[in-house]
Amino acid sequence: MNKEFHINETVKHKQKVESYLMLISKIIEKRGREHDLSKLQNIEKEIFDIYGSKLKSCAFGSEEYKSYLKEMKPALDYHYKNNRHHPEHFEYGINDMNLIDLIEMLFDWLASSKRHESGCIMDSIDINKSRFGIDEAIVKILKNTYLYMNSYGLECVEEIYEFDDNTNVKIIVSEWMTGKFIDRDVYLKTYSEDEVYRAESIILTLCSMGLG
Repeated sequence: MNKEFHINETVKHKQKVESYLMLISKIIEKRGREHDLSKLQNIEKEIFDIYGSKLKSCAFGSEEYKSYLKEMKPALDYHYKNNRHHPEHFEYGINDMNLIDLIEMLFDWLASSKRHESGCIMDSIDINKSRFGIDEAIVKILKNTYLYMNSYGLECVEEIYEFDDNTNVKIIVSEWMTGKFIDRDVYLKTYSEDEVYRAESIILTLCSMGLG
């Protein structure tokens, strides 16, 4: 009787946790779709059109970088107000953020670090630690999260964006990630065989890691 009770309760508990995690994954997926959309419109686009290439050409956290940020203040103020993955969005900075905000923030920093030849996410975290007064425990969690994510095929994500002028591989993999994957023969009518093969290779790698 006790054994049966334990099994039933464990199964119910497992199902609840799985449902919560699935909900979180959908929220994060939504955040990914909406990430930085405000940069493509209004005052943000006008200013980022001017300063986007300038930021890319200078070292993150440098005096030159900081001077550009000051000149971009109207766009940045609007951006921070409308995007909660930035500590500046909140009255008390990072202390007002939730775990989902932190996840999006971390990978925003990671993607931004890829824009610079000398970019390094670990260095970015350390620079932002001082910039935002981040507690050492949170710094450790951010770094641990990146390392954990990296162990789950982060290089596959990088491979999707190997060729900036080719979005087709990105589309196929993205549709697989969001459960919209279409039959291979259908993809071959729209995309080249090489593009479909590259996408399949990435997807199979992720599946082999238990992510399919």
